[in-house]
Amino acid sequence: GTLPWGIDRIDADVAHRQGATGEGADIGIIDTGITATHPDLSGNLADPEVDENHEAWAECSGGDCTYPWSDDGGHGTHVAGTVAAAGGEDGVVGVAPDATLHALKVCSGNGGCRTSAIVAAIRYAADHDWGVINLSLGSPRRSPALRTAGEYAVEAGLVPVAAAGNRGSADSVGYPAAYDEYLAVSATDIDDELAGFSSRGPEVDLAAPGASVCSTHPNGHTVLDGTSMASPHVTGAVAQLLSQGYTPPETRRRLLDTAEDIGHPNTHQGEGLVDVAAALGYDSGDDGTGDGVSCPA
Repeated sequence: GTLPWGIDRIDADVAHRQGATGEGADIGIIDTGITATHPDLSGNLADPEVDENHEAWAECSGGDCTYPWSDDGGHGTHVAGTVAAAGGEDGVVGVAPDATLHALKVCSGNGGCRTSAIVAAIRYAADHDWGVINLSLGSPRRSPALRTAGEYAVEAGLVPVAAAGNRGSADSVGYPAAYDEYLAVSATDIDDELAGFSSRGPEVDLAAPGASVCSTHPNGHTVLDGTSMASPHVTGAVAQLLSQGYTPPETRRRLLDTAEDIGHPNTHQGEGLVDVAAALGYDSGDDGTGDGVSCPA
C-alpha cells in the first residue's frame, strides 16, 4: 500500500507500529458524503444498514447514490481516507486506520452546503456521542448558529476540527474554524512551508499537511490540495488520542502541547505541525515523508 507523505510526516505511521490505530473512536465526516464501497474505507464505515450511523441533509444526485449519504462529489471520500483509510495492498493508509467513520452529508456533489444542514449535522454527532467531527468546509461570513453548534458539541464531549480556509492571506480564517470551539487547521506542503493557498490568522490552532495529498476518491485515489485535506490529519490524530482513553479536553491540550514547531509565525502554524506520535508519548524523531506525493490509481 501507499503511505501518503502527510501520514508519515505527522508520525501516524509511528503510532501504527506501536499498535495505536484509533480503534473504537467514532468520527463524523461532515461533508459531501462517503463512498460506501471503497475498498480502503468499507471496513471502517459504521454499518450502513443501521440507519442512524449516517445521515443526509443534502440530495445525492450524481455518481453512486446507493445511500442518501453517498458521495456524489468526491470531496468527503477524500477527507475520510486521510482520517481512516485502512491501507491494503493497492490502497492508502489514513491517520487512524481502525477508527469508525460516519457520513454526515451536508454538501451536494457540486459543493453547495447550507449552514442549517451543517448545524444539524454537528448536533446529530453530539447527540450520538461520537468523539470527533471533521468540517472541511467554511465561509468568510460569521455564523452565530455555527458558534452555538460548536458550543453544544464541546459541551457534549465532542472535539470539532475545521479547515482554516483557502483564502491565502492574512486574517482570513473562515467560519466555523475561527471560533474557539473548533480546532482550526492551516495547511503545509511537503517541505514544511505554509501552503500558499492556506488562510492564516490568530485563530489558527494547528498546521497539518494539505498540499498534494493523496487519498481515496469514489473511483480509486487522487491527489488534492486544500486546508480541507489538512483538517482530517488533525481529526485522525484526535481519534487516536480518544481511542487511547484521553478525554476530549485532554486530547485538545495534548495535540496543542506536543505539536512540532516548524518555524512559522503562530498566525501560520498555530502551536505547530500536529504530531501523533508525540501526542501519544512515542518517539517522534521521524520526519519522513513516506511515498511522497505518489498516489495509486
